[in-house]
Amino acid sequence: MKRKNLFISLLVKLFTVIFFTIIFCGYSGLRFCFGEAASRYKFLYDLSSNTSGIGSLNQPAGIAVDIAGNIYVADTVNSRVVVFDELGKIKLSFGKLGDKAGELNAPMALIVDSKGEKVYVADSSNNRVQVFKINGEFISTIDLSKALSDKDRLVRPIGIAISSQGNIYISDADNNYIRVYDSAGNFLFKFGGFGAEEGKLCLPVGLSIDKKDNVYVVDMNNARLQIFDKEGKFLSKIGSPGDTKGSFGKPKSVYVDNKGVIYVSDGANLVIQAFDKQGNFIDLIGAEKEKELQFASPFGLSGYNNRLYITDRWRNSVRVYEVKN
Repeated sequence: MKRKNLFISLLVKLFTVIFFTIIFCGYSGLRFCFGEAASRYKFLYDLSSNTSGIGSLNQPAGIAVDIAGNIYVADTVNSRVVVFDELGKIKLSFGKLGDKAGELNAPMALIVDSKGEKVYVADSSNNRVQVFKINGEFISTIDLSKALSDKDRLVRPIGIAISSQGNIYISDADNNYIRVYDSAGNFLFKFGGFGAEEGKLCLPVGLSIDKKDNVYVVDMNNARLQIFDKEGKFLSKIGSPGDTKGSFGKPKSVYVDNKGVIYVSDGANLVIQAFDKQGNFIDLIGAEKEKELQFASPFGLSGYNNRLYITDRWRNSVRVYEVKN
């Protein structure tokens, strides 16, 4: 009888441990349940503008790197773009709060063209895209109100990407479309539309385009990444709602490097997940045990020469990682 009671007691303790482990993992998410990030990614340093006359970053969002390694950051709350050189030193900033030509209102994303000559800024709260030279000189505005139906809201651009042909892809967050314009700003076509089915979108945000001109769309409220060809035909998807490897809480941005590795930032699970070309989970960034290496709010993603750049909105900085081969 005593043995039986002892066995039952041990069994109860075992189930108690398992139960609380599950609860802890569910509460803590990816950060604790997956342990430390793999050695493939090595944290190098943070970029911040608080040590110069430029002033501090305030909730930076989108990020892009040009062919010379210069780093462009959408400094959202400050309504400007801040530019760092390849070594992390501040070069310049451009833009200020306003709605006139060259002024910005809460820019959320940006991209540099393949020649390293122009910067396209998603001027989100002004419902437009503005084009600048890399020195910050204003060039032109792309009117996103073209081809809107009577039922459509104004286009609020949250993501932006450029194809090899120079076509500009815009995440129309409020209307749940990806809108495509030519290099002169003429509207070409749109794809997506509200829904949860394959090819449909619910709050599209980050965008990236690979070497084959496939378009990667962060479908935030559907907690997935969808992949389309350049004409907007659905190809595949990655992820589903959750807090385990390969699933997302609130995905924000995507970046596809020149080797085809796909990076997705997750604002709810506070990590970056890496996937191979087939959509298989590879690795995790941001689950380190050291508190200072944990993300507060990972958002924008970009890369250059085996380095990965990640904006951390609530830390008001850009985190730089080395990508080991």
